Amino acid sequence: MERWLLISNCQTTGLANAFQMVNPRFSVTPMDIWSFSQNVEGAMATFGDYFRVVISPEILNIPGADFSSAPNLTLIPFIYFTAYHPDCIYAVDANGPVKGPLDAYHSLIAIAAYRRGLSQQDAIALYRGEFYERCGFMDYWAPQRDRLVADFAGYGFDIQQEVRRWGRHQSFMHSIDHPKIHCLYDMARVIMASMGVPCVEANLLPQDNLKASSAWAVYPEIGEHLGVEGSYRFKRFGAYHHIGLQELIAESYAAYEQSPPDTVEPHPNWSQAFERVMGAI
Repeated sequence: MERWLLISNCQTTGLANAFQMVNPRFSVTPMDIWSFSQNVEGAMATFGDYFRVVISPEILNIPGADFSSAPNLTLIPFIYFTAYHPDCIYAVDANGPVKGPLDAYHSLIAIAAYRRGLSQQDAIALYRGEFYERCGFMDYWAPQRDRLVADFAGYGFDIQQEVRRWGRHQSFMHSIDHPKIHCLYDMARVIMASMGVPCVEANLLPQDNLKASSAWAVYPEIGEHLGVEGSYRFKRFGAYHHIGLQELIAESYAAYEQSPPDTVEPHPNWSQAFERVMGAI
């Protein structure tokens, strides 16, 4: 049995299991970025136990990480796609990352409304198709699709057909960086096929472990625009319990009130999108 070590982000466990389901002669050990960061030397000491070490590119930037001894080092991208959830972002304040009702995920509109001094009811009134259009939320699909395909092509993997198939009937993402398990399975199949590994199809998918995390709503107006079902229900982190828009706004405002005044803002990756939303209010 060929042993691999896979080091990546929150998608690691699902992808490792998917590799094994593509071909059972492989044994893939998952290690997420947080575990690796906490014991870099210990993790590097195990490289010799594996035939191949597979990592996502951000792992290279971890202080102290040295992959010169990693056998058959292979870099792979991860699935990041925001067209279904253009309002879903990460937030920070003067002290660092901010946690809210959906753990690390936040609503760009909620933060903008809070910063503008809008009441909760006025903030809720912004969640409508006309406002999404003014924010540019309806224009994400083609750029996000092309960027995702290009990300994989940059590492030598062709997922054009897979992305086309994923988007036909339903959202293929739980959130902006949590793909559904069939996507990870297809990703594993494409990566292994590029190495000449045959797919031993059993018509079985591994458990979708990312279902246990937070899941962002596909807003109905955006869902209609993209041809998928939508709602305003948001799943909490680590629990099979969902909340509505009113609860999301109320709990988000309560979280932001704990931060130093005027310091809650989107992560810098969303600075331009934040400016558009602020300008649309």
